[in-house]
Amino acid sequence: MDKEKIGTGTALLLVTLIGLDFLDLPFNAAKVGPSGYWNILISFGLTIPLIYLISAFNRRFSESNLLEIAPKVVGRVPAVIGNLIFIGTFLVWLVFAIRDSADVVAIYMLNRTPLWVMILVFLAGVGYVATGGIKSVAYLASFVLIPTFGFRVIMQLLAFQKLAPSHLMPVFSESITEYLGGGLALLGYFSPVITFLLIYPQLEKRKKITRVLFSATLAVLMIFILAIIGSIGVFGSTYTQYYSWPELNAINRVNIPFLALEQVGLLFLIVWLTTFFVSCSFYIYLVVQGFSLQFPVLKYRWTLPAVLVFIGAAGLLLPNSQWVHAWFTSIRVWAMVPWVLYPIIIYTVAVLRKVGDR
Repeated sequence: MDKEKIGTGTALLLVTLIGLDFLDLPFNAAKVGPSGYWNILISFGLTIPLIYLISAFNRRFSESNLLEIAPKVVGRVPAVIGNLIFIGTFLVWLVFAIRDSADVVAIYMLNRTPLWVMILVFLAGVGYVATGGIKSVAYLASFVLIPTFGFRVIMQLLAFQKLAPSHLMPVFSESITEYLGGGLALLGYFSPVITFLLIYPQLEKRKKITRVLFSATLAVLMIFILAIIGSIGVFGSTYTQYYSWPELNAINRVNIPFLALEQVGLLFLIVWLTTFFVSCSFYIYLVVQGFSLQFPVLKYRWTLPAVLVFIGAAGLLLPNSQWVHAWFTSIRVWAMVPWVLYPIIIYTVAVLRKVGDR
């Protein structure tokens, strides 16, 4: 496996977290009610054990990632099956992610452009970035982090100008079980944390991995809370669910007088697309590298275009945007099952069989 070092990975995680939220976080949070902002706090709390699980892998298997560890722990055949399910879930997720993003662009920016053209442009962009491997993706993430992160925060704050505090009341509108269910449903928005199980051996300062993961997720939690409060505060919990991407609809209501920007939402969408390209490039790198690890005959530079073609063809075969968005919301929830359960199984068996450093 490519062992090029990529620093602490902080920029990569931050960009991936804000690039893959797909502007629909408030849509799912509002299902609980006007106080759906509690859900994301619960999701963050549920992410903390995952952070410590990754730290435990780093301590016990400092030079090998999850896919390389599995054969030593459970044997070759079970490991290949488990690894393919693990990385295959990323592949399915990418198919829906790129198609859903193409639908966003088609609706808000290029409604006369054929869908296949937009998907082709998306794949060409992310494929070009992924060609350089993990180091290329990490450098690009470091380059775009500060402007995109700063712009996201500013736009979320400006969206508060249309906020009605009554839409956010009462503060506790549901039972604790409803909030826990909502928190589990939103856990997928922190799923990029899981990817560090595949790259932690390539970090320059692996001893700081717990601090990096915790600080990055905490910083992005601020953006998530602003997005939920802003959207529900503008539209109310009921009307927030009328929009497929309510965060973008809320940003469209921003009014900046004396400034030549009639459509702030379009600028916001362009900034988000920048982080999305980097994020998808990172995920495609993980998928292609994962397949190469399972089957050494599959070289990275030849497997990459094959994966891109599969994603594009599968995305075009999906039905209309409403169907795609509904299923993508479900996939975001259920994908966390293999992404969380598989590492737990591998680590537990490793401890029981005393594999790795104790």
